[in-house]
Amino acid sequence: MKSHKIIWTLISLITFNIGISFAQNTEGNSRQKKRMKAEIRAEAIKNLSEQQKQMLNDRKALIKENRKKFKAMLNEKQLAVLNNKTINRRERMQLLRKTLTNEQRAVFKANRIAAKKSREQFRATLTEEQKRQFKIASHKKNKRN
Repeated sequence: MKSHKIIWTLISLITFNIGISFAQNTEGNSRQKKRMKAEIRAEAIKNLSEQQKQMLNDRKALIKENRKKFKAMLNEKQLAVLNNKTINRRERMQLLRKTLTNEQRAVFKANRIAAKKSREQFRATLTEEQKRQFKIASHKKNKRN
């Protein structure tokens, strides 16, 4: 009877150690992939003209400002849903959308439209080579997800 306990304990320990090493390996790969994506994107941004870089920075600032304004409109319950890290991002957004008022929906839609318009204006300034570089960076991102 005692030998069975020892055998099962050893099997459990081996299984546990394999699981831990696999988890560590997955985390390392994730970091490496993120670093690779950042390098590809940085290289693509480096090849932009000053005007294009300014458009990109303006776009980031617009999105940041719109998010800030939208968050200021949310009530405590909505903020709690948004800050709930126990559920994944997609589910949080679905729950949040269900609680939005008509005014908040209008602001959310206007923000999306403004971001899309800004993105389209930026893309219109890109050369074929620049588009290719951003497409490569985007492709790497989508392959990982």
